Amino acid sequence: VAGPEGKPASITVGTITTGEPGTKVIVENVGTSSDVILNFTIPKGDKGDQGEQGIQGEKGDKGDQGESYTNDGTVDLNIKSLQLGDIQTIDISDVPDGRIFIDRKNNQLVIKQNNQWVPLNNMSNFELETTYKNNTGTFPINFAPVKLVGSAGAVSGTTGLTAGYLSPDTTKGLPTPTTMLIRVDFKISSTDTTDSDYYILGYEGSFNIRINPGKKTVSFYNAQTKSYSIDYSKLTINLHDDKFHTAYFILNNGYKGYPCFAIDGVYFNRELPTGNLYLTNLRVRGDKNNTVIANALTIKNLGISSKLPSLLNFQMVPTDFTEFEGYYTLINNALENKQLEQGILLKPYSNLDSLNTIIPIYMNDSSNNMAAFNEDGLYRGTGLMTTALALDTFTFECYFKYNSIYDNTATSSRRSIIGKFGLFSIGIAANSNSKLTYKDYAADTETTLIDDIQKDRWHTLAISCKNNIASIFVDGVKKVTVAFN
Repeated sequence: VAGPEGKPASITVGTITTGEPGTKVIVENVGTSSDVILNFTIPKGDKGDQGEQGIQGEKGDKGDQGESYTNDGTVDLNIKSLQLGDIQTIDISDVPDGRIFIDRKNNQLVIKQNNQWVPLNNMSNFELETTYKNNTGTFPINFAPVKLVGSAGAVSGTTGLTAGYLSPDTTKGLPTPTTMLIRVDFKISSTDTTDSDYYILGYEGSFNIRINPGKKTVSFYNAQTKSYSIDYSKLTINLHDDKFHTAYFILNNGYKGYPCFAIDGVYFNRELPTGNLYLTNLRVRGDKNNTVIANALTIKNLGISSKLPSLLNFQMVPTDFTEFEGYYTLINNALENKQLEQGILLKPYSNLDSLNTIIPIYMNDSSNNMAAFNEDGLYRGTGLMTTALALDTFTFECYFKYNSIYDNTATSSRRSIIGKFGLFSIGIAANSNSKLTYKDYAADTETTLIDDIQKDRWHTLAISCKNNIASIFVDGVKKVTVAFN
C-alpha cells in the first residue's frame, strides 16, 4: 500500500553575481539535494574594439534608469543542460523544448514545455533524466535512500551505532528490488556472553539475521519466528575478537529465488522464499520489538547495492563500498548516502516504484520461448511483469548484453530486450547483428538507437516516460524521445 505523497523537490534561484573576465561560470547549490537553491557567478565579457563613429541622432527625452542585468538574453551561456537567460527578454517561440531559463520576476527556474514556461518546483522526470545523464555507466543504477534516521535512544558514536536502531528516511512503501545486497560491518563485545539473539539487520515483521553471543549462533528469522540456527564457531569464524566482521543479506532471484546470507564470506543460507519486502521496514541493529543491550553490538558501514558478490563460499570480502549505490558510515551520525554524487538514479516521484517479481514463461523443452537462466540472468525465452499497468509516467531500467558468438546466426526475427507484443519493442533489428532500435508497431516505424552496439559487455537501457512522452537512454546517454503508448 503506497504511503502518503512526499514533499515535492524544489529549485529556485539565489544570487546572480558578475565575476572577473576570463573566469569560469560557477553554479553552486547552497540549498539541499531536495530543496535546491542555485547561486550563479557569470564572468564579465571582455571589452570589444571601439566601433566607427555613428551618425548623430536626434536628442530625445531622458527616460527612467533601467534595472541592471548580467545577461540580456542575446548571449547563450551553456552550463551542461542549463542555458542562462531571462524569460522577460526572450521570445518563447525561439526557444527549443527542454531549455531551462531564469524567471527573474518570480526568482525561480523554468523549463519550456509545450510552448509555455513551466516552473521547476517539482523536478519529476527532469530530475530522473539529468541524474541518469550524469551517470558514467560505471556504477549500477538503482534507488537507495538519501539518508537514515535513528530510533529513540539511538547512539551513533566514534565507532558506529551502539544503541537503538536505524531505518531509511522514507514514508513510502518502496518495494525492495528482488536482486539486492545489504551489507553491514558489526562487532560483538568480547565480554558479552548474553544468551539472547541480537538483531543485526533485516526487515521488521519479516526476514532478519540475529546473533547469539552466549550460544555462538547466527540465526535466520521470519518476523519473530526462528527458522534455523548455525553454530558460527563451526564456520571457522571468531566473532569474539573485538574486531569488526561483515554480514551479507542478499536478495537474489538468480539463486533459485531465495535469499542468501554470509558472515566474512562464509554462507549459511537455506532455501526459504522471501515474499514481499519493503525498504520502509529495513532495520539495522534491532527492530521495534527487539531490545539490544547498549554497547554489546556495534554496527558501522551500511551498504546497499544492486551488484551482488560471488556466491562462492569463503570468498574475500572487499573493504571498500565504491560499487554500492547506498553507503552510510553510521559513525558520528553520518547517516546520509555518500554515493549520491556518483549520479545514482533515484525514483522519488513515480506512482509505481518497482515490480516485486517477473514471471518466467515455461513451455516444453523444445520451445525457444522457454525461459532459461544462468549466472548472468535470463538468456533465453521470455519473462512477464506480474501486474497489468496503464501508466503514462514511469521509469524503467535493465541491463543487457549481446553475445558475439551469435553474430554468425542469421535470423529474420527481431531480438527484443523489452517490449509489449503488438505495440513496441527495443532490441536488435531483424537481419542485423549490431543495430539497436526502437520499433513502434502501431505506427510501423523503427528508430535507430545505436548503429553498432558493442558486444560482450553489459549495457544499461532506461526509459523515462512522462505523460506518454518517453526518453530512451543507453548507457546513460539519451538516444531518442518518442511518443509512448
